[in-house]
Amino acid sequence: MNKKVISRLAVFCLILLLYACTAKEQGPTMEIPDLGLSMIIPLEWKQGTLLTGQEEKFIEQAGGNYCFKDALLRYPYISVGLLSLPKDASLTQYAPSLSYGNILSKTNKSLGGLKALEVIEKDFDAFKPGEKIPIRAMHMYIQKENKIIWVSYWVFEKDFDNYKNLARKSFDSIKIK
Repeated sequence: MNKKVISRLAVFCLILLLYACTAKEQGPTMEIPDLGLSMIIPLEWKQGTLLTGQEEKFIEQAGGNYCFKDALLRYPYISVGLLSLPKDASLTQYAPSLSYGNILSKTNKSLGGLKALEVIEKDFDAFKPGEKIPIRAMHMYIQKENKIIWVSYWVFEKDFDNYKNLARKSFDSIKIK
C-alpha cells in the first residue's frame, strides 16, 4: 500500500475512535402518539403510568404519560399532559396560572417552531397528613394551535440541582408532530 492510502486509513480510524470515545449514551425515547410527542428520557428511566390507591406506584407501560426512575419512589418523575388554551388567552399569561407553588422563574422558549414557556416552581408535597416535603418542578408548556402540551419534571428540592440538567436535556429533545 502506498503512504497516501495508509495516511487516509489512519485518519479515518482516528476520527472513528474519537467519535466512539466522545459519544454520550442517551436514554430511551418516551413516545406518546396521542399527543404527537417524543422526547429522550434519562438512562435507566422507564415510561409508564401511575397507579393510585392506597399506595401510589408507577408501572411500565408503552405510551404512558409518566417516566420514572424507581417504581416505588415518588420522586423524581416526569409527567406529560394536554390542556386546552382558553380563548383569547396567551401561553405566557395562562401557563403560569397552572402552577401550584411559588414560581421561581419563567423563560420564553421555542421548540420546533412552536411557542413554549419554561416555568420553575417550588412547592410542597404531603406524603403523610401534617408532613410537608419541599419539592421543585420544572415545567415546559408548549402551545400547539389552541392546545397546551405540558411536560413536568418533579424532584425533591434537595435533589433539584442534580436533576435540572437532565430535565433540560429531555426538554431540548422534545419533538412534536
